[in-house]
Amino acid sequence: MLSFRKLCVMLLAVIMVIPYLAKANDRLDDEWVSNLLEVREEDRFLTYGEYAEVEITATENVELSFHDEVIPFGLEIEKVDARTFVLYGRSEFSGKFCFLLDVRKRFGEMTTERLCLYSEDNEYIAYPQYVSERFLDPVTSGNFLSLNFNVDTYDKAVVQTLIASSDNSLYETNNYDGMITVTGTPSQTGLVELVVQTREVDSEVSTYKQFVLEVKQANVSYECAPGYYWDDYLQYCVQAEGRTCGIGTWYDVETNSCRAYSTVRSCGIGAYWDHWLNRCVISTGHRCPINYEWDGYYSRCVRLPYTCSYNYRYSYTLRQCVPLYRNRTCSIGMTWNSFYLRCVPRHRICRIGEYWNGRSCYRNARVCSGGRYYDPYRSRCLPRTTIRTCRPGSVWDYSSGRCTVRVINRTCRSGSRWSTRTGRCEVYARRRVDRYPQRPHRPRADRPRRPRQPQPMPPRTRPDRPTRPTPPTRPTPPPRTRPDRPTRPTPPPRTRPDRPSRPSRPSTRPSRPNRGGNSGGGPSRPRRRRG
Repeated sequence: MLSFRKLCVMLLAVIMVIPYLAKANDRLDDEWVSNLLEVREEDRFLTYGEYAEVEITATENVELSFHDEVIPFGLEIEKVDARTFVLYGRSEFSGKFCFLLDVRKRFGEMTTERLCLYSEDNEYIAYPQYVSERFLDPVTSGNFLSLNFNVDTYDKAVVQTLIASSDNSLYETNNYDGMITVTGTPSQTGLVELVVQTREVDSEVSTYKQFVLEVKQANVSYECAPGYYWDDYLQYCVQAEGRTCGIGTWYDVETNSCRAYSTVRSCGIGAYWDHWLNRCVISTGHRCPINYEWDGYYSRCVRLPYTCSYNYRYSYTLRQCVPLYRNRTCSIGMTWNSFYLRCVPRHRICRIGEYWNGRSCYRNARVCSGGRYYDPYRSRCLPRTTIRTCRPGSVWDYSSGRCTVRVINRTCRSGSRWSTRTGRCEVYARRRVDRYPQRPHRPRADRPRRPRQPQPMPPRTRPDRPTRPTPPTRPTPPPRTRPDRPTRPTPPPRTRPDRPSRPSRPSTRPSRPNRGGNSGGGPSRPRRRRG
């Protein structure tokens, strides 16, 4: 039998190991949280037809490959080293384009990551340009729809093709002019992604664009965080009461104050962990409902291609929602809060115009009259014509009162870089990489010392070189004369003999003899007798 002392030691060891096991489990649960693939925000923006390179950095040694037929058309992937990959080429897509990458880790584990790039139109190249926007009008599930995609063909014959669709209930119908019409009845709620190709008939110039269609369920509103409500005009969640919280903070309905986000979770540069959405979000973005994310290029919350509940995340590998915390179990009606690290009452869905204040659905007091909206930055109602007139890629500037182009290329001076968290250039300490490390010191036997030379040393003199004798003078060579050529004899003159003279012709011609006639003396012609 074990002694009392050994039993106490074993019990103490178990008590000390339990926290480490809990941390290990938390670490396993949080592995998916850290961004496995990171892309600089500036590298996401391309231009149609222009060569570009997009660098993808992984947090560990992985292998990347495209997941399916939806790829960034015109770009190819190449491996630089174990953690760096490059997408290079000339983009053939327009607008925002999202695709999936298969990630194979070191020990054969497979996962799937989603990346999105932006490609702006090129005004210096003639190609089919889409007139229809990326975001199609939302529809209700169970209703028949018909979609057309308008293209500026600049007087060229083109052919449209539906490359991919995330909903199998939608199919294409060819029109007489080479265009297509997508029809069908979507049955599942969520986001439907359509990739359409427009190609010239007489050439290989093609343009791809990814359209998104949001399929909603009837009588269901958006689920914003407690203390926030959905603004249909601003297209993001607005704080319902209290002082508007700044970037990097959120409104806590329990303490009625602004709280800083927790930094326990590992997110990429310029992102933070949102404990309510259970994922990393951009620091400069607005709050979005569950199953939505902020898109700074279009200045709105956009629908994600999946629908998951609280404490669940979507797995592209399994194509389904999986539990977020495997070792966190709460009772019915409760959910785990990663900020307070405890179970809290489950958030409820409220109707449009209401928000959840932590206890019940409460009517939003910030309601403006018709044709006006509430601006959370100015804390007052403004006409709706003030904003929402900017095209994608530009934002509204409150100081100048007009649309300004979104700054894509952020150039900082040497020794600083752009920070998406603060929105300005920040100085950073450069780490010098020693490409040629020194070899370790190897001890060796001491060499014998050389005998010391006497001091001072005698000056070293060099003997003078002997003078070279003067070379003898060469005799002057006799002048070279050429003998005169002999004089040629003068040839005799050439004379031609005179021609003989022609005899002179007589100057007078002899007279002709006279013919006989009636009056002449010559014979006369006999007369004819008359009969």
